[in-house]
Amino acid sequence: MNSLLARFTLAFGLTAILIVAATNLAIDRTVNNSFRSYVQQTRVIENNSQLLTRLEAHYAANGAWDGVQALIDERRPANGSSQNSDRGASLYVTDTDYIIQGATDAAQVGGALDHALRDSAIPLESEGETIGYFARQTQGAQLLAQAEQDFYDEIGTWLTIISIVTAITSLVAGVGFAWWVSRPLRQLVAATRAVREGNLGKQVAVSGARELQQVAAAFNLMSQSLAESEASKRRMTSDIAHELRTPLSVMRGQLEGMMDGILPTNTNQVGIVYNQTLHLSRLVFDLWTLTRAQTSSLSLEKSSTDLVAVVKEVVDAFLVVAEDNGSHLLFEAEAANLYAEVDAGRIRQVLANLVSNALRHTPSGKTVAITLQRNLQDAIIRVEDGGEGLPPEALPHIFDRFFRTDSARQRDTGGAGLGLSIAHELVKLHGGDITVESTVGQGTCFKIFLPLQQKTDAPRENP
Repeated sequence: MNSLLARFTLAFGLTAILIVAATNLAIDRTVNNSFRSYVQQTRVIENNSQLLTRLEAHYAANGAWDGVQALIDERRPANGSSQNSDRGASLYVTDTDYIIQGATDAAQVGGALDHALRDSAIPLESEGETIGYFARQTQGAQLLAQAEQDFYDEIGTWLTIISIVTAITSLVAGVGFAWWVSRPLRQLVAATRAVREGNLGKQVAVSGARELQQVAAAFNLMSQSLAESEASKRRMTSDIAHELRTPLSVMRGQLEGMMDGILPTNTNQVGIVYNQTLHLSRLVFDLWTLTRAQTSSLSLEKSSTDLVAVVKEVVDAFLVVAEDNGSHLLFEAEAANLYAEVDAGRIRQVLANLVSNALRHTPSGKTVAITLQRNLQDAIIRVEDGGEGLPPEALPHIFDRFFRTDSARQRDTGGAGLGLSIAHELVKLHGGDITVESTVGQGTCFKIFLPLQQKTDAPRENP
């Protein structure tokens, strides 16, 4: 009974029963009371309209029903003649309590009017108030009652048939509607169970009512996100194991060789082990920085900073590296001062990573251009190289942890693949954004967007 299908079916069934019952009750009361009374009263009024007027006039003249029997006696046919329209009929005049005041059979005066005649009795009125009732019963009343009963029974039969058809139709419609509505939910429940059992990424059809489509779409996004998150965790675990395995293997081999006497225990061999520990330290520190940045727990020491000075400082630091690579490093700023509320050290870290990558991928004789521009709200730092560019399928993952376009590259030649992830998170912590554009064979361009400081907040220069 807790299922949506059962509840919809029960609701439709009860609704159909209530509608049928209310309809039958209303029609029954209408036919049995109003219609019968209407037919009988219509016949009485048509055959006795003059008598009703005389009865009401008699009461108005006398203030009571005394002497009304004489009016009834005048309507009784004489010597069995058939000229009177009331031949064979029994007439009754009662007070407001249905006590007979005059009747065709005078012996009935003082008695109570039969209950069967009360429903068809015609109210008698004087000065807007009911003063009594008039009833008429013919010799064919029984036959007429039987005809009316047959009419009522026929209506009852048809009402029963209509009620059964309505109930069955409503029940079938209710079951069909409930099945149609609950089908997407049943699929969603099955998919949820599959996700709980580890089948991440399970998708359901987006169908049904608008609200159900929204639920299905939200589930699909959640399931896809869980699958991607799980895949990312597995990939990260594999990458971390790979990155740790290489320096640890080198360290182990060097130490075992020195312990077995195969390798000499000298400064050169110890230096090799030491360099590997530095690799491990950098990897752990990068992971720590990235994790804290992604959880927004990395503290920033923000201050009003001239971005032109920060970028120029990083460019100057890499001039020697560019010269050794045989490439050129150019810097251009469209304004003398561009102030932003940033952590200067973290921005230098971001720029150093981008410039280092650009120089690494720029062939000898080509140029790495760094430009600093502004729009209405942001400072835009562009780092553009003249390297081999990135394939289109790599662009959506360029800021993922441990992502490298060449999976065969080792840390010694290409790094662990954390630098761009850290740069991305650090820029986001500053309320900015970082994007990448690349064309294979032409180069890659990174753009950093940082919110500019309002002019009123910029430090004033001494005159």
